[in-house]
This record gives sequence, structure tokens and C-alpha cells, in this order.
Amino acid sequence: MEELNLITIPDSQLDSCLSCPDEAKRWFSFGFSVIPVLPNSKITAVKWDPWLEELSLNSIFSYWKKNPSHELGFIVGDNVIVLDADSPESITSLINIETAFAVTPNFIVQTKKGVHHYFNLAQGTFAKSDSHDTKNHPDCIDVKTGRALIILPPSTGKEIEICDAENAADLVEVGQDFIDAIFRVNGREEPRTFIPDVKTASPTSTNAKQLKILTDKLDPDIGYDEWYRIGMALYYETGGSDEGLNIYDAWSSKGTKYIGTQKIRAKWSSFKSGSSKPITVGTIYKLLADQNIHYCEDEFIECDYEIIENSEELNPLAKFSLRGQSAKLEAQISNASPVLGNLALKGQLSVWYAEFNSGKTLLAFHLAIQAIMEGHIDPSKLVYFNLDDSGAGLLDKLNLADEYGFEIIADGHNGFNSANFELVLTDLLKQNQTKGLIIVLDTMKKIVDIMSKSDTTRLSKLLRRFSVQGGTFIGLAHTNKNKVGGKSQYGGTNDIMSDFDCGYVADVVSNEGGVKTVEFTNIKRRGNVPENKSFSYSNDSSLSYCQILASVQEVDPTQLVRLKQVEQQKADEEIIASVRSLIVEGINKKMALAKAVALDSQVSQKTAIGILERYNGKILHWSYSVGPKGAKIYSLT
Repeated sequence: MEELNLITIPDSQLDSCLSCPDEAKRWFSFGFSVIPVLPNSKITAVKWDPWLEELSLNSIFSYWKKNPSHELGFIVGDNVIVLDADSPESITSLINIETAFAVTPNFIVQTKKGVHHYFNLAQGTFAKSDSHDTKNHPDCIDVKTGRALIILPPSTGKEIEICDAENAADLVEVGQDFIDAIFRVNGREEPRTFIPDVKTASPTSTNAKQLKILTDKLDPDIGYDEWYRIGMALYYETGGSDEGLNIYDAWSSKGTKYIGTQKIRAKWSSFKSGSSKPITVGTIYKLLADQNIHYCEDEFIECDYEIIENSEELNPLAKFSLRGQSAKLEAQISNASPVLGNLALKGQLSVWYAEFNSGKTLLAFHLAIQAIMEGHIDPSKLVYFNLDDSGAGLLDKLNLADEYGFEIIADGHNGFNSANFELVLTDLLKQNQTKGLIIVLDTMKKIVDIMSKSDTTRLSKLLRRFSVQGGTFIGLAHTNKNKVGGKSQYGGTNDIMSDFDCGYVADVVSNEGGVKTVEFTNIKRRGNVPENKSFSYSNDSSLSYCQILASVQEVDPTQLVRLKQVEQQKADEEIIASVRSLIVEGINKKMALAKAVALDSQVSQKTAIGILERYNGKILHWSYSVGPKGAKIYSLT
């Protein structure tokens, strides 16, 4: 490789650079091993090692002449270290350490999230790359050195804040004490050169089974650099085979940061570097040794061993325990605040059962729009699966979604198939993309057979994982055809109701005068949701969907009582007429009258007695007086 010619680049010149092609030549002259990256990404556009082996001003000029829009980064190397602080807390941690060691960086780059501080490593100083999840560890500082990629200005989101260094050799130097302090703040062991011994040395031949055993002992949520190097080691040791890819994918899928098989496959392909210094299984052994993870080399059968000072590790169920992960769980769980008119709460699984044509979809849209307008939910996080509608109906809903900014998904559109709903949800869970999502599924019968115990149990388990990871689910379903005591009953097996957090059954209580009134009755709840809630809306078929939606109103409880009384009397009119007729005929003693009414109206004697008592003393009905031996004798009023 051509020897670097280090030249002075004044700060004023760096700030005036306008293009990545020009900057690539300047940073190369500064002493950095520059490499092209795809625009607005951290993905290199070329293979690392072949590029670096041929790196020169001529190769830079030739490449960017053909690809002027490509941005740039550099491979940090063993002599330079870049400290990446992506949050206010980590920036404070970094400044505190620099202050304590009286170190002031002479090269700082501003990023979208924070800063990059550049240093040289003093001779004999050992460091290694280290990365963290900023959300869960906001005070930790990412460390980039060795074969680590850093994006350089003027690439997207990168600007020079300070550059008083004339070249890379002029960067402020830090020693081992400084590096150790960074790792201590990060909660890591102080980095030291790895010298393999008998217990940690790699066997002469490591087969796929052994590689799987080794990787399974490591946490896939390990820092990105370590995760990446493990992939490179697996690629090298298995010759880039599908067997090695399957090991990498299966191991990665156990972590919360899993990016999916397709992206893992793309990452696997990027390992075809042809490096003269490949990453081998020794990297995996080193990580095991750093974390004091035990294993046996003899046929890679796991050893039995005893840790006397910490007997708790002998608990066989400890590996499943959530102890010490409260912060992580808290970050996933949504606060149980109202979502749709407090008939559903965030982070819960809710189901609404209603009879056909009762307006459940209309009311769901009304409550969703109301929640958006009142700021209770983020419309970009609301996804309405409209799977039970006509083309015209779908268009009406889509226009509303466009207006209020939420998502509509329909069967057979944009590649979505209702049969794949569970696969879509599983993929969201693997990629940790569920927090804050609100899914309304209309209707549940389109994705699961609610009469099948095994199907509903499987779906409920999947949805519970969704809610535990911060998602909210509201399913709409139909009631049974047969009512009990005039009340609708939920359809299907009881598994959904057993496994969900909240359930309502909706009944039409009035449908007169062009207005339909629907009452939601709670049948299961966890949290502060109402026992009952009622809504009315226009039932005029000449109105548009938007006009009907605009007519929805919540019904006052006292008004609902009056409506129910009117509807009850309408339902009882035939029996009332029978009572009056039989009293006129002289059948007026209570039990004889009840028996005759039951026979005449084809109802039970219990129902007949209920009618007698309900309308007793009412105007235009009847009342009774007490006769001989306490007999109740009825007469018309």
C-alpha cells in the first residue's frame, strides 16, 4: 500500500470542503484509511481489505469520479481511538473522564445524536471496540478502534466542531489509565491483550456443532462490534457455508436486537473480505474467557462445576429469571392509559364482541379519531387491519386514515395476506419493533378460527408477547346468534376471553326514530375501564359514511335507562295485552293469571310473573289488592 504523505490541513480549510470526493483525498492525506460508504448509511460500498490494499490518491480519485454521491468513512486502525457519546449522559461521562485526566481532544466531530472525540493511543496501550444500547445504557460511551468503521464529515449528520490537529499523528495521546477509566464507566473489565492458554486455546479443528455450542453460551445482545466479529469468525471457520449462516442467524434471533433472517443473510455476504488476517474462532474463545464462561473441550460436553462464593447460580431456573432486568422491562411496557374511549388500555389485549350490523367498526373508528384529536395516541403508531369490508367500505375508511394520519391494512393489498398475520407479528417481535404499536383487528375471524381451542390459544400466546413488549391489541369479533336473558354472548371458545385483559359485549338497546343506540357491557377487566358505556348514531341509510360517523354521540346513563324502559315495554307489549285481556275475562288471581298468561303468550310462568310485577301500579296497566287468605287480586288501572 502506498505510504501516507501527511500534510497540514488547517481547520478553516476543512470547514470549507464541500464534497465527499474532495474530502476523501484530504482525509487520506490527513492519515486516515478512508473507505466509501453508501449515502446516509454505515454500509461500506466496497470490500474492506481489497480496497485498503490498493488505497491511494489515484484509487480515491478513480472511485469517486464514478460514484460522486457516495459518502465516506475510515477504518480506525490500531493507533487511533474514537470515543462516541450519543446521549447527554454519555457526553457528561466522557467530559468528566477527560477532565479527571486533564485531557482535551483537539479533534471533535458533531453527530446527529452527540459527538466523536478522536485520540491517539500511547505506545503499549491496549484498547478494543465496545458498543452499547444507548436506550438502556445512556451513560455508556461507545469505543471504536482497530477494525472499526467511523463515518467522516461531510457525510450525512457529521460536522467538524474542533480540528486543531495537523494530521492523524498530531491527535492528543491517551494512555492505558485513561482507556481503563472509559471501560470502568461502561461497566466493562479493563481491556488487556489476550494470551491464550491451555484452557482457552482453540482446538485444531472446530466443527459446526462445536461452533454452535460456543456461540450459544454468549449473549446475542453483546455489543455490535463483538456481534459482527463473531459472524466473521463463523464465516471463516465454516467457509461461508449455509450451515454457518444458520448458526449465526439462530444465535442472533435469541436477542432483542434481532434484525431478521434476510438482513442477517446480507450481513453474512459482506464477510467475504478475503482478508490476509481473518477473524477466527479465537475471537469467540476470547469473549468466553473475558466473561468467565465455562466450557469443556472434550467433545464440547458442558462441564459440571461449582461456584462456592455464589450458590445462587446453582438454581436451574435462574437462566429464565428477570432479576436485574427491571429497567429493560420498564422500557418495553406501555403505561395503561386509555386508548379508545377507555374501552381499551395501552399495553393490554382487548376484545369487543358485537352482533352483526351493530356498528362496532363505526364506533371503533369514532373512538380512534377522537383519541387522535385529543392527543391520547400517536396516529403513526395506530394500525387498523380492515379485513371484513367491501371495496367501497374500505375506500371510506382509507380516506379517514389519510385525513387523520393512521395506517390501514387490507387483505390482498400491498402484499398483505390475512393468513400471514401471525408471521408479520412474529417478525415484529423478533426485530423488537412492537413498543407503542396499537393494532385494531377487524375482525378476528379473518385470522383465526375462534371455534378452535388450539388456534385461539396459539394466537393468544403470540399476542401476549406483543403486549409484554409494549404493544396494544384490540380485536373485534361477533357474538353468538342466541341470546341469554336478552343479552348477547361472546362467540367461539372461552380461550380468548380467558387470555385477554379486557372484554366487552355490545348490544343494540334501541333502534327507533332513525337512531341506533349500542351499549358496551364489560365482562372482563384488568385496570380502570368502565362497566358500561353507550353510544348512539344515525341509522339513516341516505347518509354518507362520514355523515353517520359524525353523528356518533356518547349516551348519558340516565337517558340510557329511559331508552331501555321504552324498549322493554315494546318487547313486552304482546304479553301485556294478554294480561289485560285475561283480567277482563275474570282470571285475576296472581298464580292463576300467571299460568294463563304463560300458556297464552308461549312464555315461561316465571316470565309471566315478572311482567305482572314489573307493570304493577303503572297507569294503563294494572294493580292488585289483597283478598281473602292473602290472595293478590288484579284489576286494570
